[in-house]
Amino acid sequence: MRRFCSLIFFTSLIVFASCYYDSEEELYGVSTCNNNTLTYTARIAPLMTAKCIACHDVASGNSVILETYTQVKDQFTSGQALCAVQRDPGCLAMPQSTPLSSCDLEACQQWVQAGCPE
Repeated sequence: MRRFCSLIFFTSLIVFASCYYDSEEELYGVSTCNNNTLTYTARIAPLMTAKCIACHDVASGNSVILETYTQVKDQFTSGQALCAVQRDPGCLAMPQSTPLSSCDLEACQQWVQAGCPE
């Protein structure tokens, strides 16, 4: 019986220890950033929806609206939005809660450099 209990214990230990999972980014700081499709529809619009629309839609009453391609493009090409997301000195940092990830920031910068493709 003692041998059986030991066998069960070690088997359980192996099973539970083998289920541990770390992501590569957590372990090594490697980013899985994918900015291959840098269009408004594929990359920038989902970012605006996730990080900006809560405060920058018509219903919010905010003076800066970021709901459409034209509105977002105008803010980025004027330099105002890029200044804000880069948190440059003299600009109001956006989003106010937490900075964009380096991947999202890079996507914004590359999108503007590419001419803001729709």
